[in-house]
Amino acid sequence: EVDSHGSDPTLSDSDGDGLDDGEEVDSHGSDPTLSDSDGDGLDDGEEVDSHGSDPTLSDSDGDGWDDGDEVDSYTDPGDSSDHPYTGGWEIDSCRDSIVSTGSSVGDIAPDFALTDSYGDTLHLHDFCGKAVMLSLSAMWCPNCQAEALDMETWWQRYESYGFIAISVVGEDSSHSSSVSGADLLSWESYLGLSYPVVADGGWSVTGGYNLDGATPTAILLAPGGELIIIDATVTDTDIESVLPTSYP
Repeated sequence: EVDSHGSDPTLSDSDGDGLDDGEEVDSHGSDPTLSDSDGDGLDDGEEVDSHGSDPTLSDSDGDGWDDGDEVDSYTDPGDSSDHPYTGGWEIDSCRDSIVSTGSSVGDIAPDFALTDSYGDTLHLHDFCGKAVMLSLSAMWCPNCQAEALDMETWWQRYESYGFIAISVVGEDSSHSSSVSGADLLSWESYLGLSYPVVADGGWSVTGGYNLDGATPTAILLAPGGELIIIDATVTDTDIESVLPTSYP
């Protein structure tokens, strides 16, 4: 220990990281004198015992995010497909405990997995602790553009009180259901949107709600994923009534 590893021969766990010195050297290749060998913000023992990540790699799954940042964001440091959103939208700790009950008012909404303008897969249940407004929109639709701008105003006003807006784009500017990443970027840039914009060509996922077929279609969810409004006008008062933190 003294000559080869610099660890304390009188302590089984020299750095107090939860792993015995011999286990660090023989099994994990981590430094028995450093509680956080890879400098990712997680103790070596925490990585091995709680998260299954590699204590010698700051980014175990190679997704571009340090393991500590992933854990702080409630994502899996061992799964390269699961990481914080590039757009910076906060993920809630309840993401894996929400169970859908249906698609009607009063139900807990089903999750979805749709690609956003950054190429990330966005999950509705990741925002389970927030009030969420969905707008099912088409790029060619003037009313959809107007609602998207209203949503940007609400997003700027209510974000810090636990609100997120999501534009779900089902058709591009030529009425095609083949909505591309470039289409999302165009919609986002043209309207100056800073909240999530996702593609759902032909509303194949979100079209499962009981809708009248008109665009835009607004859907409001309370924290916990409860459906409050489907296919009806959403107002400031409606949003403020379901914010997890009271708006002044």
